[in-house]
Amino acid sequence: MNAVLELREVHTFIGSFHILKGVSFAVQPGSLTVLLGRNGAGKTTTLRTIMGLWSAAEGSIRFLGEELRGRPTYEIAAMGIGYVPEHRAIFRSLTVEENLRLAERRRGDLARRADWIFSLFPDLKAALRKPAGLLSGGQQQMLAIARALVPENRILLIDEPSEGLAPMLVKQVMAAIHRLREEMPILLVEQNFHAIRQLADRYILMEDGRVIRSGPMTELVGNPGLLQRYLGVVI
Repeated sequence: MNAVLELREVHTFIGSFHILKGVSFAVQPGSLTVLLGRNGAGKTTTLRTIMGLWSAAEGSIRFLGEELRGRPTYEIAAMGIGYVPEHRAIFRSLTVEENLRLAERRRGDLARRADWIFSLFPDLKAALRKPAGLLSGGQQQMLAIARALVPENRILLIDEPSEGLAPMLVKQVMAAIHRLREEMPILLVEQNFHAIRQLADRYILMEDGRVIRSGPMTELVGNPGLLQRYLGVVI
C-alpha cells in the first residue's frame, strides 16, 4: 500500500540545535497514526517540518508521491495538507464564521462543507456570530480543527488537541476525530495516551529527535513496560 505521507531520514536544526535526527516513518491511507513521546522528543517539530515552518536540512518528505522538502508552507497546504497547530492559533477577535471563511481556498468552500463540519461540531453552528475569543477552550479547539476541514484536504496533522481541556471536552474532541478518520488519514500528536489508546491504528514513538519504535497500536497497549519507560504511563 502506497503511503500518503512518508518521511525518510529527516534532519531539522533550529538555530544550532539538532532537533530531528534522521526521522523516518509513513502514514498509510485510511489510518490514524499517533506520534508519541515525552516533552522535547521532537513531535511538534516533526509536524512543523512537514509543513515547511521549519526547514529540513536533510532527508525526504513525500506527500502522495510529491516531494515537500524545500517548498513554502502555503504551497504545502494547497497540496491538501490540513494543519491544526499546538495552542489552536485562532483569530480571537474575529467571529467563528470569519475564522472559518479565512480557511477557504476557493470561494464557497465553507458553504459546500458546512453541513458536515457542523455535524461534527454543533457548538460552532450556534456560535457563528460570536468572537472566537469568547468561546470555551474546548470550543476553540473545535474551531481550530473545523478550520482545517473547510478546504478539501487529503490528510490532517493535529497537534495536541486535548491540551488544557477538561475530561468531558476531551471526549467530545476525540469523538469528532474518530469520525474524521473515516474521511481522511490523520497524523496526531497527543500526550494523553488514555484518550487515544483505542482511537489510533498505529503509533510512532519518539525520543530525543529519533523514532525508536513504531507499529500497530495494539502492540503498544499490550506492552506496559514500554509505556512506562518511554511515556511514564501505567495501565
